[in-house]
Amino acid sequence: MADELLKIIDLKVGRPGLEIVKGLSLSMRKGEILGLAGESGCGKSTLIKSLIRLLAPGLAITGGSISFDGLDLLSLSSERVRKLRGKRLTLVSQNALEALNDTRTIGSHFLETMKSHLKIEKKKALREAAELMASLDLSDPERILASYPFELSGGMNQRVLIALAMVMRPELMLADEPTSALDAAVQAQAVSEMIKLREKYGAAILIVTHNLGVLAHMAETVGVMYGGLLVEYGQNHLVMSGPAHPYTQALMAAVPDLQGHMKDTISGSPPALGENLPGCAFAPRCRFVQELCRKVKPQLRELTPAHLTACHLDFKPRA
Repeated sequence: MADELLKIIDLKVGRPGLEIVKGLSLSMRKGEILGLAGESGCGKSTLIKSLIRLLAPGLAITGGSISFDGLDLLSLSSERVRKLRGKRLTLVSQNALEALNDTRTIGSHFLETMKSHLKIEKKKALREAAELMASLDLSDPERILASYPFELSGGMNQRVLIALAMVMRPELMLADEPTSALDAAVQAQAVSEMIKLREKYGAAILIVTHNLGVLAHMAETVGVMYGGLLVEYGQNHLVMSGPAHPYTQALMAAVPDLQGHMKDTISGSPPALGENLPGCAFAPRCRFVQELCRKVKPQLRELTPAHLTACHLDFKPRA
């Protein structure tokens, strides 16, 4: 496909005796916003870090392939990947205070990022950073650039991370739970800013989160991960209006309403890291479980070309 930006085929990540991502495949178009949802421990963050080759010590990509704009990422040298990282591929992590250095100003973070990829004067770099933040309605960008991270709120630091990830106009921004530590109002601001950046610069965004509300608002395509695998995948409106996997249904039922009440909770716990059940990983928690589910692993199958599920059972999409 001419507009294909990212293609992952049968990706496996782990270490001997521990497989975290268990053969995952997906693709993204240029400019697309793809959201991945799932509970902690399902492999979302490991997937994100494998794309920029920044896995935790001891973990490795053990199988599969990753293609980024025609480049085989797994065959590139560390130096080639480093040159891509921060320029064409960028990461917004979930903890701004860990990602930013409290001993350096926000401006120096922008300057370092830009000078590592461009020959640019300090004044011009800071001016471009200020213009970017102003376009995101961050008030008084000059003051922010002169501030240290500890002088800013957690929400402001997270919004700075989003701007920092976009300052090089990357083709793909990877967002790892970027709103998890924010209150609802700042979450909405951060989501709005990511959408605005996509509209302004055409960047594709791969966002992972446990917050289905965030995905419903911003993602065009939604994937649901469980036990290191995709269990549902499709266009946003199809997945959200007619979830076809019991786990997706349970996640949606566990989303609080405006009063903070949940319709339901998901009983039990996700599989332990590395646990490999003979059948469906969700079977021990599924209220629709059948004997087939405990014995045979379901594969992703088409309900429609734009909606896939990995479930043996058939759930009729809502009208």
